[in-house]
Amino acid sequence: MASRSSWKLMDRSLETSTVTIVGPALTGANYDAQIAEVAGISASLQAITLAEVQKQTVVSYENTISADIPTSPYANRELKLLFSYADTVTGKRGSFSVAAPDLASLTLGDNSDEVELADAGVMAAFVTAVEGWALSEAGNTINITSARIVGRNL
Repeated sequence: MASRSSWKLMDRSLETSTVTIVGPALTGANYDAQIAEVAGISASLQAITLAEVQKQTVVSYENTISADIPTSPYANRELKLLFSYADTVTGKRGSFSVAAPDLASLTLGDNSDEVELADAGVMAAFVTAVEGWALSEAGNTINITSARIVGRNL
């Protein structure tokens, strides 16, 4: 059975949203390595959002990261990064979102809501961390194909 990792994000107005990504099954043999991979995703997630990452959940593992209220007045869950990905075997597409993106740390396309994935910065680190751990619903690795700025209602 595949595992799931989720992060609870809180915006400036105390509203929360969740980022959930599917990953490999956790076993006694791979547990430490998988938790280290998830920690890498968590660190890179914090670099691309203004929201406070409050909690991370991996199957039966829960780690409270922060109970702080975000300091930025722009940390609102109504603005999101929508990530699209493709299963590397089946090609089936999927998506997940991250609330309250830190637009100052992202490279946007000219007159576009598209975010540059290979920015040699925080976005590239996040993409690398997610692609190194996450699995599609079919259990295959994924490639993140795009990220764009969207509103609250996807």
